[in-house]
Formats: sequence, C-alpha cells, structure tokens
Amino acid sequence: MEHDVRLGKGRGTFVGLLEGAAGRHGVDVAWFCDEWVAELGRGGRRGHVIGYAFPLNNFAAGQLARDKVAAARLLGRDGVPRVAHELVRFGTEAADATVARAELPVVVKPHDGDSGRDVLRAMDRAGLEAALGTLAARYRAVALSPYLDIEDEYRTVVLDGELLLAYRKVRTGTTQWRHNLGHGATPQVCADPTRLARLGEPARRAVAALGLRFATVDVVVAGGQELVLEVNGGVTLTRFAQHSPAYAELALDVYDRAIGAWVSDAG
Repeated sequence: MEHDVRLGKGRGTFVGLLEGAAGRHGVDVAWFCDEWVAELGRGGRRGHVIGYAFPLNNFAAGQLARDKVAAARLLGRDGVPRVAHELVRFGTEAADATVARAELPVVVKPHDGDSGRDVLRAMDRAGLEAALGTLAARYRAVALSPYLDIEDEYRTVVLDGELLLAYRKVRTGTTQWRHNLGHGATPQVCADPTRLARLGEPARRAVAALGLRFATVDVVVAGGQELVLEVNGGVTLTRFAQHSPAYAELALDVYDRAIGAWVSDAG
C-alpha cells in the first residue's frame, strides 16, 4: 500500500520520508522526543531510528564513523584513499606537538561533528591559532586536515555494499569554499557510469573498513584522485530531498531500501 509522503520543513522532511518508506513495507512508525526518535514496528518486532541512524549499524561502528580521526586512521590502515585527519585534544602536550608540525593551509573542525558546522580554514599560523582558540571554547578536541584544492565533492549512499545514490555538491559563487548543502551548495545527481564506478569503489571500501551497513560517504576529487573525506553512519538526505520532487523521490527510495533491509533481517 502506497502512503502519501508529507514533506515538511527541516526535520519534517525526514519524518515524511521515513513514514512513506515504512508504509511501503507495512511498518508502523511512532515518534518520540520531538520526532527525534522513531520506533519502527512490524509483526511484534521493534527497532529505532535515532536522529538519522537506522537500526542496521551496530553502535560501535556508528561511533567510529563519527570520530573523523579514528575513521581516517582505520581507512588508511586498510589502504582506502582518504583525507588524513590529526587529533588535537586541547590541554595536552601531544596537541601542542600536532599543532606545531601542522602544514598550512589547514582545515580545523570538531573531530566528531557533522553538516559542516564549525569547520574553519586557517591559511597561516595566526589563523590557525585563532581557529583553535575559537573551537577550544566549544569542544574538548578537534581534527586537523589538509586544505586541498578540491575539484569536486560528492555524497554517496551505500547499503550492504551497494551504491544507492551519488550526487555532486555544487558550490554557488566563488567565496564559499565549503561544499555543504547547508552552506548554499546545490545537489546534482550523478548518473555517469564511469564517475559512479570511481566514486563507488572508495565509498564501498570505506563502509566495509568501518563495519557499517548503511552510511553516507563524502568523496572529494583532488589532484585527479577520489579521496574519502568523511563517513557518516547517520544517513540524512533532508536538504537533498527539499531540492526538488524528483530528488525527494530518490531520497524516499533510499530509505525504502533501508527499511526493507531491516524487515529482511527478521527472516
């Protein structure tokens, strides 16, 4: 039975997409905590979506993906091409040494943040000290990553080793250096088979290396090479879906597949 999808503003978009996807599989949805927690129910079985994290990944894998430094280290260990991240835990001697050897320019970000929030760029030593001072008031630790000349950035969605969706984040104007949709970039769905193959290879390897089943992987193109920038165990396609009805349908299909995988887990 098809259910109408209610696309509201902000979180309401995700609520509508999740309810629409669940309805396709006969799964009931009950909301708690201002629609931040969804309880899925089918045939006496229960599962929970918390934020944008589905009941497909184990807790440890989800936490590992949130930690940009730990994730980058494990990806590097497994030979996955990625953007390196170094940990700066404020107030430690190790942090001072990491900052001292940092090559400029550099990007400074919360080591477990998302959505491009509090991501700063430092072009010189004074800028780095200023960025660290700003973030030290809000976080116990940050990550440093090289500021690359990024040709393109893509978001990919992987479920059980399959690339479900990939879209390019197209920056508007010349002054915005970040590619986040929340900072004005617009999504452009990737349909080119060659590009999809080049994006899918590191994305699938990254998800496997971190022990995830359902995740988004941000892949940047720098120096002609595809590099994994970040992996997210919470799959949010809200801003993507709000771009157009066609993109909302694609987002619905992704969540449909995720709910279907949860249903299938019951045997």
